[in-house]
Amino acid sequence: MVAAQIATRQLVPLVETSQLPSRSQISDALLRGLTDLKDIQCSLYDLGAIIAIGTDQILAVTDHCHRLSLTQWVSPDGLLCYCLGSYLLRTSCHYANNARLAMSLDIRHVAERLTRDMIMAIGVVVEHLERLDQRLLRVHHLALNDGVQLNGTCPSLLRELWLLVGNKAEHNVLVRNSAILEQTEQYVHTTTSYTFWLLKIIQEIHSQTAVAHQYVGKSVASLPGLQVVRSTAQRLQEANRIHQV
Repeated sequence: MVAAQIATRQLVPLVETSQLPSRSQISDALLRGLTDLKDIQCSLYDLGAIIAIGTDQILAVTDHCHRLSLTQWVSPDGLLCYCLGSYLLRTSCHYANNARLAMSLDIRHVAERLTRDMIMAIGVVVEHLERLDQRLLRVHHLALNDGVQLNGTCPSLLRELWLLVGNKAEHNVLVRNSAILEQTEQYVHTTTSYTFWLLKIIQEIHSQTAVAHQYVGKSVASLPGLQVVRSTAQRLQEANRIHQV
């Protein structure tokens, strides 16, 4: 992402001093695209952190509820809750003599709060991706109107634009930056696909927790539902770790 920002920043003055009729509009779109790239980078970082925290909490909740489903009853003094439970679980134990209410609150918390936070963070990423995609489309439209032609072996107009206006740059810089800009366009599409895949997994967790919530407190009857939630959360956690590397 940083390399894409550098390559784009170096492309702007070359466009501004070129003979392209729409050089002013193209350079303006590229500058705005720089802001979009930074916003995407920040929002992806925030999303990764929210998913990491959220999945940790989901796994903790399912583990606690699993244990409580086996023991079923909790002492009214809340000591066991304090040692084993989450914040909501400990709090609810002060008001109930059994684990059913505590488990219900925790499962509902996962379904309504944690998944909501993740979905909101995804919405921010998608918004920035769509904005950058619109910038790229505008650059493509303007450049094509100015006569920049796509090479049949190179499906990236940004790369073609760099090759056209970057003829005064050093050869190694030209080759490197043109390749980076081609990857930038591919990155936008790949990241968009990845983000919507995350959304699908998070929606699965939301649906699965809703189902598990219906059976919570019915002893071992709730365990299969909790295990499904846990398995999906682990899948989301692992995908997030790989993407953050």
